[in-house]
Amino acid sequence: MVITLIGEMTKKLLGVTSLAVFNQQCNIAKYISFSPSTQYNKCQQYGHPIQHCTANDYTCAVCAQAQPTCRLPCAIGNCKAGHSCNHPPIRCTNYQQPHKASDWNCPTYAKIKMALRHDNTAAADKTMIA
Repeated sequence: MVITLIGEMTKKLLGVTSLAVFNQQCNIAKYISFSPSTQYNKCQQYGHPIQHCTANDYTCAVCAQAQPTCRLPCAIGNCKAGHSCNHPPIRCTNYQQPHKASDWNCPTYAKIKMALRHDNTAAADKTMIA
């Protein structure tokens, strides 16, 4: 359940860390927006925000090696490296194929988007029936 407080209201100003809602004690926490298609650039996985990532090490979005993407070295002289590098080896950490983990054509990303479209269509169908 999400309850929005207007203005500069914080847990500290409220003086409480939980609220009783429907006979249950609920902790108050900052709202973190994310969806199944949210990709975190530390682990390159989908479906969780930075705050919920359990990865210990960075994974490169270009080569899937254990390093931050911005540190990707490139042997090509005038390459900008990092996310913009398109030189081999390129490997998706999610699908183990020769494309970047951040590629919108990645089959993993496509499956997530298709599932989201299916869920939205099913929800719209239920609304029409009601």
